[in-house]
Amino acid sequence: MRVFASSVLIASCLLTGAVSVRAQEPQARPTPAAAGSKAPAPAPAPAKAGQPGTARSDAAEARYRDWVEKEHARDASEFNQDKSKIEGKYKGYVRPKREKKAGDTGKPAAKGTPGN
Repeated sequence: MRVFASSVLIASCLLTGAVSVRAQEPQARPTPAAAGSKAPAPAPAPAKAGQPGTARSDAAEARYRDWVEKEHARDASEFNQDKSKIEGKYKGYVRPKREKKAGDTGKPAAKGTPGN
């Protein structure tokens, strides 16, 4: 019984500390303008743990963010090229109509029926 009670006490202390730290952090909410755009919004800057960044770490973070933006732009351009190739390949393609089978009504069959 003592082991159980001590584990509950430790867990409650840890959760209380985590909740208090979480409550002190400002909450980031997406803006309605960003929600309507097709491109994903850039990731918010990571919260610093109460210490101001050094010039070296700020420069490294700026280089990283530039690299991430370049990678996202490159990926988007490759995706658009592939998409346009596929759309060009199948432009004007119309799926041929198939003949319906005798028992085919166009509605999906219930689970467990034979043949599906």
